[in-house]
Amino acid sequence: MGRLTIQKGFDLLVEVLANLYRSHNDWNLIILGDGALKNEWKSRTKELNIEHTVIFVGWVKNPFSIMSRSDKGAKKICYR
Repeated sequence: MGRLTIQKGFDLLVEVLANLYRSHNDWNLIILGDGALKNEWKSRTKELNIEHTVIFVGWVKNPFSIMSRSDKGAKKICYR
């Protein structure tokens, strides 16, 4: 959740998911937020063949309503 900028580290998260997806193909990544790099990172998920498991929701007024429905322990925020 956050601005889609390089400082937030979503690019790293997408890369890590691509590596983990081989052994955890039931995992999904939901990215809340918007920013200038959104289209670049969406393209990267296609290059990595994980576009079906990464969902870019965009800006959400109440992100905690979505986060509360996620798996326990999945509510991690990534920063550089």
